[in-house]
Amino acid sequence: MNFFICSRWVWGERTKDCSRSTTFKRFIGFNLSYTGTFLLKLGLIQVIGLLSGWDVVWCNLIALMISGIVNFIMNEKVVFSSK
Repeated sequence: MNFFICSRWVWGERTKDCSRSTTFKRFIGFNLSYTGTFLLKLGLIQVIGLLSGWDVVWCNLIALMISGIVNFIMNEKVVFSSK
C-alpha cells in the first residue's frame, strides 16, 4: 500500500508513463530499500544505546531520523530516479 501511495502522490510526476515491468522493478526496489533501512534503524538503536547509555526512546528517535533520511535518499536516487 505504501508503495502505491508514494508512487502516485510523492513521486507521481516520475511514474506517470511507466510500463508494468518498470513498476514491478520499482516495487521490488522499494521493498528492498524499506527492508534495508528498517534493519539499519534496528542496528542504530543498538549501537547508539550501547555507546551512549541513553534510554531506548531517545535511541529510537535518533535512529528513526537517520534511517528516514537514508530511506528518502534511496527512494529519490535509486527507486524513483528520473533517468
